[in-house]
Amino acid sequence: MPVTTAREGGDEARLTSAIQAGDTLELSCVNQSATGTKENLVTVCEGNVDARIGTFRVQADKVTVYDARNLVVAE
Repeated sequence: MPVTTAREGGDEARLTSAIQAGDTLELSCVNQSATGTKENLVTVCEGNVDARIGTFRVQADKVTVYDARNLVVAE
């Protein structure tokens, strides 16, 4: 599944070349919590978050991962 990023103004950019099937999201942070069932797990990482998948890296104050929706939100 291609990763989609939202841009200002509602445009979207598809990033497919550097993420391969089987790549996993790696998160490191100061505080991590998880809520929900195994099927609807929501993980929140806060404090110096470093998120990596394939060749992409995002640094943020907070990252929320919605496993059921295959969605990652960085703030």
